[in-house]
Amino acid sequence: MVLYKIDRILANIQDRIPYALLNPTNIKLEENKVIKNPEYNPQLQYKPLAKDLRVLQAQLQKLHIPKTPLGRLFHEKRVELYQQIDMILAVGLKAFTSHSIAVYGAPSRTLVHRAQQYLHTKEQNNHEYPLGKITIVKKFLDACVKHKFTCDILEKEMITKASINPQKKKLYFNSDGIFTESDLRRLTTHEIGTHLRRAEHARQQKLQLFSIGFQGYLATEEGLAVYNEEQNGLLSAKVLKHYAARVIAVDLALHNSFHVVYRTLQDYFPSHEAFNLAIRAKRGLSDTGMVGGYTKDYLYLQGWYDVKHYLRQGGNLKDLYIGKIGVQHVPSLSLIAQELKN
Repeated sequence: MVLYKIDRILANIQDRIPYALLNPTNIKLEENKVIKNPEYNPQLQYKPLAKDLRVLQAQLQKLHIPKTPLGRLFHEKRVELYQQIDMILAVGLKAFTSHSIAVYGAPSRTLVHRAQQYLHTKEQNNHEYPLGKITIVKKFLDACVKHKFTCDILEKEMITKASINPQKKKLYFNSDGIFTESDLRRLTTHEIGTHLRRAEHARQQKLQLFSIGFQGYLATEEGLAVYNEEQNGLLSAKVLKHYAARVIAVDLALHNSFHVVYRTLQDYFPSHEAFNLAIRAKRGLSDTGMVGGYTKDYLYLQGWYDVKHYLRQGGNLKDLYIGKIGVQHVPSLSLIAQELKN
């Protein structure tokens, strides 16, 4: 069936896109320079491209997609993959920002205003002790067993505290990160209870599109994870403040240098946290003294609002676990099922 062939091609192309190239390779060195000179704008380095991504774009262009409900979803995914490749090809360049906006959008003034209010939230001191790495690995593994999933737990040098690759079933935690009991409860809910759970359910679907993600699914993906943190009593004032700061960092980065973003966030966070938030927003550029950056981080807070709005409007939470879909795709699920029957 032609629809399944298109589905396989899109999944194969996404699997060949080197998204890891978005991560700078010299963050620690540049942070040390910022510590010595707070007005310094980091000069970020990235791994070179090892393949010709234009070949993948040519494959995307050659696809003949029918004008059906499922076909429209395939077309939207094709456009998104094409734009993601453009974004990766622009890593290190001034043009990166416009490509990031094409893929992820940018925060609205309403969202920025809401985020600014959370920045002034007072944090509570919980006096928790940091956990050792053996304990961290064990607690992540225990969470996988609880959800009846299998996953390798690995250390990695990265900006975030933890991240998961559901396709490879690998969960990474920051080798330099400090983790408390509360951190691990939240992260297991976020990474395993949401991201891995959605990925496992996606494997049960007939289409790989549910696994690679519908176009624009990411806001719901991250928003659902934040919603689950909230429902489990893990969305503390401190955590919510960090999600809000990501929005502020992205908004500031679009119009300012790294130094301005970093200096602004230092009014609300310790220097190391302010650095991480700022550098996340300036990823994709080589010279962070330029305006612009990586806009993805605003989606956590935006997605949280989207999921809550969806549920207030009578949406079924279970529908969001069928795979990597957005709240906007739920009405299409019955149409997809019907089309695959025909």
